[in-house]
Amino acid sequence: MTRFLLTLLFVIIYQITNAAIPFKIEYVKLSGTTWPSSIKKLHFELFDSDIPHPHSGDCFIFKVTPLSHISSEKNYILYFPTEHLSTVQLCGLHNTSLVPLKDAGNNHHDSFTPWGYPRFTVKGGKDAYYLVTSFKKGVYFPVQFMPESEFRRFEVKGNFGLGMFYGLATVIFIVNALFFIFFRQYIFLYYGLFQAFIVTAIASSDGLFTFFTDNPYFLNYADIPIHIGAFTAGFFFAGQFLGWSGLFSRMKFVLVLAIVGSAASMVLYMEIGEMLFYILAESIALLMLCSYWVIALLQFKTNKNARLYVFAYSLYLFFAVEYYIVRQIGLPGVSLFSGQLKISCVTEMIVLLIGMIYRASMVLHENRYFRQKIEEHIQEKADKHRLDLISLKEKYDLTDRETEVLGYMTQGMSNPEIAEKLFVSVNTIKYHIRNIFVKMEISSRSEAISKVRLS
Repeated sequence: MTRFLLTLLFVIIYQITNAAIPFKIEYVKLSGTTWPSSIKKLHFELFDSDIPHPHSGDCFIFKVTPLSHISSEKNYILYFPTEHLSTVQLCGLHNTSLVPLKDAGNNHHDSFTPWGYPRFTVKGGKDAYYLVTSFKKGVYFPVQFMPESEFRRFEVKGNFGLGMFYGLATVIFIVNALFFIFFRQYIFLYYGLFQAFIVTAIASSDGLFTFFTDNPYFLNYADIPIHIGAFTAGFFFAGQFLGWSGLFSRMKFVLVLAIVGSAASMVLYMEIGEMLFYILAESIALLMLCSYWVIALLQFKTNKNARLYVFAYSLYLFFAVEYYIVRQIGLPGVSLFSGQLKISCVTEMIVLLIGMIYRASMVLHENRYFRQKIEEHIQEKADKHRLDLISLKEKYDLTDRETEVLGYMTQGMSNPEIAEKLFVSVNTIKYHIRNIFVKMEISSRSEAISKVRLS
């Protein structure tokens, strides 16, 4: 297990590095949707593809210039590891005018577009490659440029890492589902759902939704309701894992406000297209997740589960704020992509899995303890009941068989049931009961049961 987790972390980190061709990237922002009549009239500026820029509804033209020789006889891959691209068009030059050649991005899919992040296969030997883009969210345009053969190896490594990460997440979800079915404790269900929403959000950042659909509406907006689901499931998980009790009921009101606020912001973003509403929805989601972390931090000294929670989610929350908020508004920060999110998520899953396994073992221990106590109590009552019958036998001079019949009577068994139990006829049982009534000077079963209880 340890070797598997170390391999997973290594692969996720290793896919960050590759033998990419060095290049320079420049850009110019277009006013509206009007294309320039000539590329010579554009003034390109240097663009740092590792730093997100504030969102803009305008289109951009990017110029990618290789800084080393690339063979005209080979194919190369232009790869854009970002889910932000609404459209990206590879353009060629006709005289000095741009001519669209290929389309990709959330709003453009065809049978030749592979699932995952957008990419183009281009011929070498050109001085520069031009890309016309539009962004649904922040202007984040990381570019990787490498030979096709090298990219295939890079893609295999990446797919292997993705398989290991999502495989681990699936195993943890199944484990929690089995814990829930076996122990009937909702904390396992809440954690499984919480983890499922987090992993699904990362899958959106990995561009994996294109594997299931090419609907641009879904690809551009699906991440927001997923984040609402994450902080909602996280609320119920944290409430049970940290043992909020009274605080939990008060926080429910905050949860309802957060859901309404995020949903309203999401609708406004979808209708108006104003990036501010998207950032507001994301901020509410992350503020809720951070509030659970703060509550755990306040219980750090007195609650061992709180210590696990703080340690598990510290790295993930830091990366999530950077990834979903900071880079959306163009603030300087750490250059992040989904690889770092997966590393923090793996850390969180390992720590919380240990905690949940420990909880499951404690539940098993408690179940054994209570089962033992119940069996001891039942045995104690049975022993006491036998002593009561022995005292009645001596007091009323009952035979062994009459004592047995009296015992079954006090357990509420009918004459046929007693007869079946003792392998005799019903008439024989009636005979014994008449003798019991005479000796104990009673006339009904209820009186016999009362005398046994009073004894």
